[in-house]
Amino acid sequence: MTYKLDWTYPNFGSFYSKHPPIRGTIGSRCRSARRINLNRVELPFDLVRTQNDEDYRLNKEVGDLIEKDDFKDLYGLPRDNGKCHYILHTDPEIKSKHYLYWNKEEWRNKYLQSIIDFQEYVGRPSYAVEFHPGKKTRSEGYFEDFIVEAIRLFNDRLGDDSPILLIENRTNLYVSTTHDMIDFYLEIKDRISSSEIEDFGYSVDVKQLTSAMGESAIEGIEELPVESIANWHIHSGYHGHQPPNDDDSIDWIRIADLVKESGTKLCLPEVHSHGQTKETIKYFEALI
Repeated sequence: MTYKLDWTYPNFGSFYSKHPPIRGTIGSRCRSARRINLNRVELPFDLVRTQNDEDYRLNKEVGDLIEKDDFKDLYGLPRDNGKCHYILHTDPEIKSKHYLYWNKEEWRNKYLQSIIDFQEYVGRPSYAVEFHPGKKTRSEGYFEDFIVEAIRLFNDRLGDDSPILLIENRTNLYVSTTHDMIDFYLEIKDRISSSEIEDFGYSVDVKQLTSAMGESAIEGIEELPVESIANWHIHSGYHGHQPPNDDDSIDWIRIADLVKESGTKLCLPEVHSHGQTKETIKYFEALI
């Protein structure tokens, strides 16, 4: 099975457990991904959750940063990490008591260190790390600082193996519309070198842009600097996280054209099951 696009296998609730490893191993995700000939998986790197009694088992508060002492209980032993590539999907500030304190330098530094520690624990760097904007009051001006700090720390610590740094647009948060995305990208571009900007780009979530911008979302995507697009999130449905289809309000034929025009092949089918992953890939590959 050969694909026209470069798909990442998404994270599902079925990988989680009430017993360690609570969030499931990279290896278990790799085995599922390989059933449909994929060799990269999405791995959750949320703050401490209440689900499956994470907070109790780790002796932490909900919303705390996870640390190296937590990795075994959450993700299993390094020998369970599989051989495929992985993308760390960090906390999107959706759950109650989960706050991204981009306005606190000490918190930002600890967050970055935990990500570096995890990649050392696994034994290999992630393919990418995906970050999310928070509320404007905790993000404006500070999230930019964090992204610059992250790019430079990864390059300093990991060199040529430095992961791609992705930002996903989030409805009603600091980077929500394509206007926000353009302004943010130009700010980052102005603060780092031409070689550093190659390690940075957006995960363009089409569904969330449509929620934020309505019918003007596609026009907005057309205005994004092509070089700012590093990944696409493909999903639909009234509540999101469903496979796209011909009856959607989103013009997926036009989106497929924009994906081709961008030259970016990296895509995530942001759905919630193995079957939906196959369905999403099949549908979108046909459009491509």
